[in-house]
Amino acid sequence: MTYHSHLVKRRRNRERHENAAFHNYSYKYKVRLIREDKLVEVPICYKAMISLHGITPRRLQTIQNQMTTHGKVLSDKRGTHKNRPHALSQNTLTKVHEHIQSLQGRKSHYSLNKSEKLYLPDELSVKKLHEMYL
Repeated sequence: MTYHSHLVKRRRNRERHENAAFHNYSYKYKVRLIREDKLVEVPICYKAMISLHGITPRRLQTIQNQMTTHGKVLSDKRGTHKNRPHALSQNTLTKVHEHIQSLQGRKSHYSLNKSEKLYLPDELSVKKLHEMYL
């Protein structure tokens, strides 16, 4: 979202207050291109901005609202909280990885390329692996 914020510029409305439109701001959109080995910013329309960047109108509206209220686009905070009540401890994760690595794997006979991947026997299910771990 930060990348897209540099491609949207807010412009104040220059009309007199009594003649002004209902919108507080109008926005200009641009795309960055390389022409003759130079980075050039080319103005584009709203629909082109959405189409070229593969974003939704709602995402663009969020960028505009954040620019209006905060003066910049805030970073996305999804997934940054630390309230995972059922998360496994690092110690448990290490033990599980060690258990999986202790199993005897075999190379695939289907692969034509030299691969370092090892495969567990077919008869091992998740249930059996869990029972072996406990």
